[in-house]
Amino acid sequence: MGIWKMLKSIGMAVAMGFLLAMTATVYGQEEDELMMRRGASTDEIMGTLRSIRRPQSKGTPTALAVRIYFAYDSAELTSETKAELANYGESLTAGEFRGARWAIEGHTDASGSAAYNQELSERRARSVYNYLIREFGMNPDRLEPLGKGESELFDSANPLSGENRRVRITYLGE
Repeated sequence: MGIWKMLKSIGMAVAMGFLLAMTATVYGQEEDELMMRRGASTDEIMGTLRSIRRPQSKGTPTALAVRIYFAYDSAELTSETKAELANYGESLTAGEFRGARWAIEGHTDASGSAAYNQELSERRARSVYNYLIREFGMNPDRLEPLGKGESELFDSANPLSGENRRVRITYLGE
């Protein structure tokens, strides 16, 4: 009988591990930033923006990495990336964030020179910045486009990974 209890306990532990792993697929975390899954809903995004804006504890992420990836050597928003940005635009323009200011950070992978990557990341940030203003009527004074180049890789173990070519949203205050 003891073996059945043990197997049942192991089964529960495996089930709990599976549930936690499923939750972890929504977000990946790299130090101070959360990586949202593709197709995240407005509610998921808003919840994450709230936690960034008002961290509950030390070690709470302060930035949201948006799965807005760019083609190699490009700052152009594709139709797929525009669709992904739609829920972010709706979230950032929600009434509860009316006075909030956000940095829109562009990032690159580590291929190319540091100077070129800096310029490319600035163009990526500016692409998202312009899109949010044009499509969602965001006040340009609430957004600050910043280029980070290759200085803050999301996947530092794979510096050439496409996950490093991304945009990050950071809360700057009210």
